[in-house]
Amino acid sequence: MLKGIDVSKFQGIINWEEVKSAGVQFAIIRAGYGDSISQKDIRFDANMEGALSAGIPVGAYWFSYAISVEDAKTEAAVFLQVLSPYRDSITFPAAFDYEYASREYASKNGINATPELINQMATAFLNAVKSGGYQPILYTNNDYRNNIFSAETLTTWDIWLADYSGDPDAPCAIQQTASGGSVNGISCSVDTDTAFVDYSRQADTTVSAYYRVRAGGVWLPEVCDLTDFAGCNNGTTPITDIALRVSAGSVNYRVHIDGGSWLPYVTGCNISDSSNGYAGVGAPIDAVEINYNTPDSIRPYKKAKYRVAPCGGSYYAWQLDSETTNGQDGYAGSCGNKIFKLQVCIE
Repeated sequence: MLKGIDVSKFQGIINWEEVKSAGVQFAIIRAGYGDSISQKDIRFDANMEGALSAGIPVGAYWFSYAISVEDAKTEAAVFLQVLSPYRDSITFPAAFDYEYASREYASKNGINATPELINQMATAFLNAVKSGGYQPILYTNNDYRNNIFSAETLTTWDIWLADYSGDPDAPCAIQQTASGGSVNGISCSVDTDTAFVDYSRQADTTVSAYYRVRAGGVWLPEVCDLTDFAGCNNGTTPITDIALRVSAGSVNYRVHIDGGSWLPYVTGCNISDSSNGYAGVGAPIDAVEINYNTPDSIRPYKKAKYRVAPCGGSYYAWQLDSETTNGQDGYAGSCGNKIFKLQVCIE
């Protein structure tokens, strides 16, 4: 078990070195609330930089006032924008925090925040957090755990449970143990927490991608990550088949045939298995889609990062999984342009 705290602007200026010396092993920091970047917590950056400088692993949370699923998605987008400068430093979860004040706000705006709607909003928000590459977690209390959140929601996501009665009343990844704690380095009361999962250790896990292609009727040697590329160096021989595996977790991938269509997804890596061991049917490929599935033992979530080069041309831009944001197409390649080089890694 790890000793932690969660803080916001209400804790004022924090001496994070003293907090570290007091035995605090992680901190979950409020990033903001609502659906506008203007609602970013004014102490977020100072708290993140102070905690990280002191060597304290960090997570973050967003207080939700969402009144619809689309509003929850907007909140998540703002949350991810606020977190983005610390993308490589956040090892503890990113939380969706929906409480009594959230429901009251909905009521004042003429919205009946039913359990069904709250579950839908939580799912939309946490799915966005997961897609952003962070470990999602649902903050809740025993009242909402028993009366608002469904069994499906509670078993899908890690739980951060506010329960001040001693041991948690239900299994959870993190327990908020008190709202009026005292910690050296913080001049007022602070929420205290216990983590039953050491997310910072999980974040150290690396994953390698191993892949090979068939070109000119021959399977070429396997490549690991970005140590090389898979394909012929002449720039003219198109790739016709791809076999891919990873050192942890799993992948599902597919290819698009030049002049044809997308073939079914495959998950295996066996060049003797034409049904699920590789993607392709011996015809030139012009596009590739790869998705990485992060196992429970690895956090934060990772993605497949990959790119291809068309015959006679230079690499296209990197693609992450099947994302379509930030100018990505959901796949690597361009229909109608055969490819001759492939690179893949997991990040």
